[in-house]
Amino acid sequence: MKPFLLIILIPLTYLAFSGCSNSVDEVNEVTATRDTLPNESAYDVVIHYSEEGLTQFTLETKQLDRYNLASPYIEFPKGLFVRFYDSIGGVKSELRANYAISYEGKKRMEARNDVEITNYEREQTLNTEHLIWDQHKHKIFSEEFVRITTKEHIIFGEKGFESDEEFNQWTIRKISGKLDITS
Repeated sequence: MKPFLLIILIPLTYLAFSGCSNSVDEVNEVTATRDTLPNESAYDVVIHYSEEGLTQFTLETKQLDRYNLASPYIEFPKGLFVRFYDSIGGVKSELRANYAISYEGKKRMEARNDVEITNYEREQTLNTEHLIWDQHKHKIFSEEFVRITTKEHIIFGEKGFESDEEFNQWTIRKISGKLDITS
């Protein structure tokens, strides 16, 4: 009985060990891919952010991907829409973009592709293709072409702009045109 068992076990053991082989390149490819995938993904997301019982903003996005790497970030590959509220719950401004990424540790957010900020209190709108929000400095800025529409003017800037994060006090770099709006 023992020789019969050995005859079966030896070939099975050989097959088991010889059938499982991966090249170093295959292993590296699988582990590298794992690092480029999000740790969390969510779809059709609505986030309500409040402080002391007051809603500060709501964020809506079709897709949110969180990456927990050495420098963690959240990506909004299908864009986002954010409403900011005043102290009595009225909408004071909105932000739209077709793509955004938020670097959590750096407290920096970048919005790209058809970016629009509207400040309803001041009746002004900013349009650009790339916007950066530096939360440490409480500034928003762009190095790209911008268009700012106010009640009286449409102003074009070739080299971007800089503003406080509320989009109340802003400066356009290298104004390339200004149109007066008549009522």
